[in-house]
Amino acid sequence: MIRPDFVDGMSVNASYLNEGAVCYGTAVGNSTAIYHSKHVRMRAVADKRLLETKLTVNMMCSYDVMMVAWNTALKKMRPLCTYMH
Repeated sequence: MIRPDFVDGMSVNASYLNEGAVCYGTAVGNSTAIYHSKHVRMRAVADKRLLETKLTVNMMCSYDVMMVAWNTALKKMRPLCTYMH
């Protein structure tokens, strides 16, 4: 199931691959994206063509890989990842 979220003009397509997973985004000052997830296994891959508008969140990889993907691809944003238990 794919649900689009719109955060300050940023289109986010989140793929919910784990039952009960909650992943949503919000923006603070149009510079910080905060995502919450019950699961550690999570990956974010940004399309270079839609670098500032679209972010694909795929909960199939590790937390570290997700952070590397965000920090590498979204240079204009500072993602803050936390867990929701």
